[in-house]
Amino acid sequence: MADYDGDGRPDLIAGSDCCQEGCFYVFRRLKDGGFAPRQKVKPVFPPEQFGRVRTSALASRVAVADLNGDGKPDVLIGGRDRGFLGVVYGPLAGKDELTVQRMWPEGQEPYPPGTRLSTNPVLADWDGDGLPDLILGLRGGERRRGVYWCRNVGTKREPKFGPSQLLVADNDVHRITGICVADWNGDGRPDLIASRMAYKENSTLWHQKVWVYLRRGG
Repeated sequence: MADYDGDGRPDLIAGSDCCQEGCFYVFRRLKDGGFAPRQKVKPVFPPEQFGRVRTSALASRVAVADLNGDGKPDVLIGGRDRGFLGVVYGPLAGKDELTVQRMWPEGQEPYPPGTRLSTNPVLADWDGDGLPDLILGLRGGERRRGVYWCRNVGTKREPKFGPSQLLVADNDVHRITGICVADWNGDGRPDLIASRMAYKENSTLWHQKVWVYLRRGG
């Protein structure tokens, strides 16, 4: 849920799975509290920045927030199991196609080499300094899987993300499939909420639960 079109009402934004055309969906919130029919939005990835992107298997993951402090919603677009994260700066309203630009030059990502996006990106002020930070689910080598925090070390107008810091480690049994940040217990601190799947030794699904990691300290 985020104000995608800048009208002051939270809209519902949904990614796509690997069997859909490379896109994401917006359900605009109406004045009566209901939702408009879904709008399909197609991200366009310039080949000079992204190379060949097979959008038919993108499995898009989307986050919306005012990243550059201009009062207009911006969108981050990633793909599950893909090694990139793109951004489109607003305004977004009324557009059926969005031209995406890389968040960082290739090879300069603030997370460990060999990792790639595995869950939805989240923009949230994790450290309370008034700037939106980047929370990512990543996977790669055995010691690199988990949820990472990239602190925003830039300014309100020019975001810049520092090196990734591990918040929650993942493992072969419990795999994190989705994340969000919210004040779960009302103490004024952001907490991490994650959906996790657990598998048996024969790779059959054991259970799927939501885990809450309460923020402690500063």
